[in-house]
Amino acid sequence: MLCQRGITPSNIFSMDIPTQEVFTRSAKAASTVMDEPFECNRQILKMRLQYANDHKPQVLYFYQKYYNSVTFIDGLKSRWFIQDLALEAVQSNLTARFCFARDFFFRKSEERPCVMEHMHVDRIIMKQSLSQFGYFCPVSFKNDKAYKHASHLPELTVLYNHLFYYFASAKERDIFVKNPKLFTHKIMFANDKRKPRLLQAWRASELAANEKELNNFCSVSLKDEEKIEVGSHLLCVKFDNRNFIFCNAEKAKAFFARPHLYFKTQLPVKLPPKKDPVGLYALSKKDESITYLEQALGNVVTKGLREVGESRLKYPTMSIKETSLKLFALFIKAENPANTAYMKEKYEQKCKDFLEVCTISEELFELAEEKGKLIFTALAAILNKA
Repeated sequence: MLCQRGITPSNIFSMDIPTQEVFTRSAKAASTVMDEPFECNRQILKMRLQYANDHKPQVLYFYQKYYNSVTFIDGLKSRWFIQDLALEAVQSNLTARFCFARDFFFRKSEERPCVMEHMHVDRIIMKQSLSQFGYFCPVSFKNDKAYKHASHLPELTVLYNHLFYYFASAKERDIFVKNPKLFTHKIMFANDKRKPRLLQAWRASELAANEKELNNFCSVSLKDEEKIEVGSHLLCVKFDNRNFIFCNAEKAKAFFARPHLYFKTQLPVKLPPKKDPVGLYALSKKDESITYLEQALGNVVTKGLREVGESRLKYPTMSIKETSLKLFALFIKAENPANTAYMKEKYEQKCKDFLEVCTISEELFELAEEKGKLIFTALAAILNKA
């Protein structure tokens, strides 16, 4: 309603206080002896707080998105903290307005750049008066020959010649303010066709495979690392009416910054064979089961054979061959990747009990050997005394 009537608050403060704390403070204020004690109906206060909590997020989102004028304050802090934070926000806005008035109205013969930080200007006005660079940083384009998108940094904009310029950082903005003609006079920026544009994931997924360049390989990997890697279909940059996909976000960012280094990359004449992975379900449907067993149980079988070979145990009532087969079967059941937690714990306990029984004979032999040594030592001592 305020915006429809042309009323725009310079600063908006949002103080977050839990509902329970509001009731506690109101009760304390009502019990305090004052000339005009605080009195309220608890039911009405609860309804008003609920209404505020339901509608406040939409209001704050509107002013933060279009004006960036919201200051969030923790209501549980001290009154001096709240006062300092509010005064700092108001002072920043007033200082920015004074500087803007000085640079815009009191210029002499030529235009002066006006910094828009803390001005809380309507973003729609800024969008309607963009420069030829759009949302790209002119300093990065001029000095580094790189495209840096800065639409997410509206606080770093500068008004110059009734046009708004966006910048990738405060450093680039300060360079522009010192000498704006260096970046605006006799500078021809790329047209829409030659501007890189990062496609959103849902739009990139709608493109067919034949609509993407280099047979869906990553141009940055091919150019910088001389490697042929398949790109992700959700990381797509459009440049020169061509769609390029990349392995990861870093390589997509590198292409976006300097597309002229990569968009002419060509594939080698001889390409590696395409990887066509086959799932375990498809392998299980084939007549030959060796490949399926290798993929599904290869690691488990290798570990089981190593366990049997290193243990070399013998169960008291079994032969060595039968003991090895029994131990191998228990190990396979315990390490089966399709097991539930209960089945895994069950067969691990069985395997542990089986190993304990297998080692009883060795333990008895060691105990008998120690006992024999003690008897022999005692007999020798008796003979020596005799």
